[in-house]
Amino acid sequence: MWHSRQGSYCGGVRLSYQERDKLRRDVTSKLNQIEPRVDPSKYRVHLHEVRDEQGQGVQDTWVVEIVVPASDSSEPYYTGGGDAWVKSMETSKNSEELPLPTSSNRG
Repeated sequence: MWHSRQGSYCGGVRLSYQERDKLRRDVTSKLNQIEPRVDPSKYRVHLHEVRDEQGQGVQDTWVVEIVVPASDSSEPYYTGGGDAWVKSMETSKNSEELPLPTSSNRG
């Protein structure tokens, strides 16, 4: 990833070593709350160092990439907070957009 102050620009987020470690733990924790479960061996959190025009790393600046496999299921997925999501042919839509069973019916 390249960082340029003019022309094309690849931004990033400033994250210290401790913040990068916490980000990985937090993403894993959130993904583990999804029902049905996402196999932890199937998703990845990649942190790409942003570089300047000379190829030097921009201090503590990263692009975060989270790779989660697509699902073929038309069944809803539930977040840890109980929100339901279902994948349509066009996009993912949340429970406010599609009629889904209530939390008490999932089971």
